[in-house]
Amino acid sequence: MRITLRQLQVFAAIARKGSVSAAADQIGLTQSAASMALAELEGHLGAPLFDRQGRRLRLSPLGETQLSLAETILGQVENFEQGGKREVAGPFTISASMTIGSYLLPRMALDFLALYPKVDLKLRLRNSSDVLGSLLNLDADIGLIEGLCREPRLAYVPWRQDRLFLVAASDSPWAEFAGKPERLLQAPWILRESGSGTRAVLEQVLGNDRNRLHVRLELAHHEAIKQAVLAGLGVGCLSELAVQEDLQNGRLVDLAWPELDLSRSLSLVWWPERFLSSPARALIDSLGLTAAVEAWQPPTGKITML
Repeated sequence: MRITLRQLQVFAAIARKGSVSAAADQIGLTQSAASMALAELEGHLGAPLFDRQGRRLRLSPLGETQLSLAETILGQVENFEQGGKREVAGPFTISASMTIGSYLLPRMALDFLALYPKVDLKLRLRNSSDVLGSLLNLDADIGLIEGLCREPRLAYVPWRQDRLFLVAASDSPWAEFAGKPERLLQAPWILRESGSGTRAVLEQVLGNDRNRLHVRLELAHHEAIKQAVLAGLGVGCLSELAVQEDLQNGRLVDLAWPELDLSRSLSLVWWPERFLSSPARALIDSLGLTAAVEAWQPPTGKITML
């Protein structure tokens, strides 16, 4: 066999890091040795695995096809070497939506690292659409988003339930609009940006009425939205995780709109073409989703290799 495991390791590392130098540092090679390994591999395949964009390397069409195979082979070799008892260790990146990242992920990360201290954990907070992009760009191993995943190349399973609340400051004129949909549609709104899971759910349940919203402010962070609402600038739509305490102490009021179903699922997302590392498997297990992930099937009915 002309292709070596070292060549596959270099290929996978460059795909993750985006450059030969960064990949070489990660796997303990000189830059020239890593470049040579990649050149030899591309020579065996007869086509480039990456498109060169300055110093940045991005997967070519062939590279996108071969990466999942390379990672599967490397993962199976790791399993073989460890006798099926792999240590949970190594780099691991979670990309999470802003709600999850702000209110759930810090405690999750603390508990996870207490169990697996050899994991080099990185957390990235983005809106839900950017989380999906980070998975496809190999910038993250696992994604946690609000709502359901509409990207056909990715797999997802529901993780836990959440509910959105329409809120206003209790001392604002908007507090009297509770249960009055027509008045609420006339109020100034303070919302997340397009692409966020929270904004997507609200617009979906509003249907055509979403075109009647007067959006005064678009803000990227829940806390900024909440503070603007508390200042009396308008009506907000926020997760229960963000407003529960303020509703209980009376600073915010729930602007009940009975016809709207503002419940939603928070979901675990992954790219089924990539091999799931031992930290990824450990996180999935800690969320109680191992059975659901293993049972997931793509639309074609072909079971993904985990």
